[in-house]
Amino acid sequence: MNLATHIVLILGNIIISVFASIVALSSYPEMGLYISYVIGGGVFLLGAQIHIVYAIKARNEDIEARLLALHQDNQVYLDVIEQTKEETSLLKEQIKATDHGSNKAIVNEMRLLQTLLNQVVEKSSKSFSKVLKEPNSE
Repeated sequence: MNLATHIVLILGNIIISVFASIVALSSYPEMGLYISYVIGGGVFLLGAQIHIVYAIKARNEDIEARLLALHQDNQVYLDVIEQTKEETSLLKEQIKATDHGSNKAIVNEMRLLQTLLNQVVEKSSKSFSKVLKEPNSE
């Protein structure tokens, strides 16, 4: 409830309590002025209690609506988190698969390089041993 609603309810309550006081005094003149004030005050307090109950009920409905909205938002975010976890696990699997493939390619390249180096060393050692066996022709 907004402020204007509270003001209207309070003013309506005051009008009703004054009217009840006037009606009580005019209907039963033997009661006296103070008793009519008490009746008007009682009607005002009864109206104030009704106003408070109405305000509390409206506040509780507002709180329930907000909690429901928060719960729905929470469910949406939990679903997003779950989806993100699944995507993360898929990415981890892809990284592991890519990592191993990349490592295998590197290992294969290293083996090829080692084979080539062995061939170079073999050829160079043969030529080096030939140089050692031949005397210097200079």
